[in-house]
Amino acid sequence: MIASSAPQKKSGEISVLACLNIADELYRLKAKNKKAKERVEKVIKRIEKEIK
Repeated sequence: MIASSAPQKKSGEISVLACLNIADELYRLKAKNKKAKERVEKVIKRIEKEIK
């Protein structure tokens, strides 16, 4: 928790830090998802090639 790790911070500052953490996590998850989609697409293309 941000609030417990930075007790001297004001609630507004804590809210901003929490939002930044959420945004960072979202960015990382989107990048991970993109890589996973690319891998799946490669596998699908290989399967389709083998089927033909």
